[in-house]
Amino acid sequence: MLSFIKVTHSGSEISQVDPTHFMWFFTNLLMFIVVSAGIFLVIQGMNRTETLKTGSGPWIIFGLVLTLPSIVNEIFDEFEIILDGNFYPAELYEFIFTFSPFLTLIGALALIIGLYRQFLVGEHLSQKMSRKTLELESQKQELSKFAHTLSHDLRNELALILTTLELAEKKKSFDIEDIDLIKRRTHQVTSLINRSIELADAGLIVGEKELVNLNKLIKEVSEATVPSSIIVTTTNLPSLVADKEKLYQVFKNLLENAVIHAKPSTIEVAAKHTEEEIHILISHDGNPVRISMRTKMFQKDAIDQEGDERMGLRIITRIVEAHEWQIMLDNTGRTVVIIIPQTTLVRE
Repeated sequence: MLSFIKVTHSGSEISQVDPTHFMWFFTNLLMFIVVSAGIFLVIQGMNRTETLKTGSGPWIIFGLVLTLPSIVNEIFDEFEIILDGNFYPAELYEFIFTFSPFLTLIGALALIIGLYRQFLVGEHLSQKMSRKTLELESQKQELSKFAHTLSHDLRNELALILTTLELAEKKKSFDIEDIDLIKRRTHQVTSLINRSIELADAGLIVGEKELVNLNKLIKEVSEATVPSSIIVTTTNLPSLVADKEKLYQVFKNLLENAVIHAKPSTIEVAAKHTEEEIHILISHDGNPVRISMRTKMFQKDAIDQEGDERMGLRIITRIVEAHEWQIMLDNTGRTVVIIIPQTTLVRE
């Protein structure tokens, strides 16, 4: 066996030291440095990463710290053998030697818990990032589709205006019909742009909520939207806690759609209460929505193709969902139902 010759302190005796002790001494010293560096790095990471601070960090540090006593014990044990001296209290050595397996076991369990918690945090972040990526991709596709459709509609309207101007230029005069057509098409372009802005706003988080008197709100909307030839009535409407501006947009679009497409003589906005919900019913006596569209009128697939009417439906749906409400069309095709939890209702 290989051995190193060591001179004792007196210089009168020569003894041999097994090189294995040197190997274990430096190995344990390296382990001590590595574990200490690991503790330092985890502490630094906890100062920078909230998930490490509240998740696995404390467990990992606790586990690493519990391994240090046995490592230090081994370092001093080998050090004493190499120098043939007693520099380390025997009682402390025996104490740590006795309990080091227990401490190491607890440390190992703490490390396993810490690593598992870090795995769970990483898995959660990964799933969150995947969902976010899918949402961003969906938004990107929706934005692209919307931009192409809006561009198509605007080009059509501007082309009609340009054609009218070219015909008038050839005639070297403007007829009243030409002027009226240009006005109508210009209003249509303005409407498309305004609806586009409304659609973008509808995708934002609902703003500050306030007490909204639905009777007053419907009166304001109908005066600005519904022709005087159509009678608008309200029945048993409550006050709600909602974003008033966004709620105005909802009823504005609903009444506009009813006026333009149903051509009714009367529109009624009423409320029906249940134990858990309140149903706001917007009904008219005009043309019903065709049967094929009734069950999916406010579903995403039904409003993927844009246009002025479809933009209105998307605006309504986004705002209603942002309030955590629901919206649907009943089986008659003449009544839109907004379903609101009773918690949103203000008792008067």
